[in-house]
Amino acid sequence: MYSQVEGVYRFAVTLMEPYMADYQDRNSPAFQDLAQRIKRSFEQTFENVPGTQTANVISIEASKTDGFSILATVDVDSTGYSEAEGIRSAIYDKISRDHRVGNLTFLPDNFSFREFGASQPRCDQNHMQCLSGECVPADSRCDGKQDCPDNSDEEGCSEREGDNPSQHK
Repeated sequence: MYSQVEGVYRFAVTLMEPYMADYQDRNSPAFQDLAQRIKRSFEQTFENVPGTQTANVISIEASKTDGFSILATVDVDSTGYSEAEGIRSAIYDKISRDHRVGNLTFLPDNFSFREFGASQPRCDQNHMQCLSGECVPADSRCDGKQDCPDNSDEEGCSEREGDNPSQHK
């Protein structure tokens, strides 16, 4: 009925790559190329972590200390695994031990990790999500029966003829 709960995590990592002005434009070939390389490197590192992790590069900025490194912000969506420490340590341990993730060189300097928390389960196209989070069949909306524990499947529905006792005087 719904996809598994996802955890969303944000990493800031220092990458040993010279900064180019083209990195300011997310649509530039330079940004896209480096973003794909970072994405592949992260996702390869997560191969031994349960569930499925998908990396997405949010930004690539010049390092504040020199022109020979960049600061990349990477969001990771994790489906089927929500141990924040396991997600964090997969990347941090690799960077601090090997200074490499995939074929890219990273430094542990400025490393940060933030958990955004788990999102609500999402219902598939044949179901609607109650305000309380549960998924119920989509055709249960406004059917006159309480299917959601919080009755949100019936809220805002106009009364149908025959449902209002005042009409039966």
